[in-house]
Amino acid sequence: MNAVYWIWGTTLAIITFVVVPLALHLLHRTLKAAMSIERYARESLTAGVGIANNTALAGYLIPVAYYLSRTAGHLTKLVSGLKAVRDNAAPLTGHLTNLGGGLTALRGELQAVDSRLGDAVEIFGR
Repeated sequence: MNAVYWIWGTTLAIITFVVVPLALHLLHRTLKAAMSIERYARESLTAGVGIANNTALAGYLIPVAYYLSRTAGHLTKLVSGLKAVRDNAAPLTGHLTNLGGGLTALRGELQAVDSRLGDAVEIFGR
């Protein structure tokens, strides 16, 4: 019976000192690998969401780019029109200065008439 106890004790010792530590070591490595896979999956999901958002934004940016290109054409025509107005209004510069001086003189005359009309209102208003 001593041989049975000896085999049984040796088996327990091998299980306790070899199999269990080896199993714990392998389980720890498996856990680390699973945690790395989870982290990479989370990063992949975040990147996928970012790609989806950018793709959705591109759908909105395409019409914006189209209308901006159309606006550029209209702005070119508008600039040409404004240059034509500037060129056509250039000869008016001297006339506008003379007109401004005349209106200033007329203002003084109109103020004098206004004060006389105010006097007439006072006289007839009594």
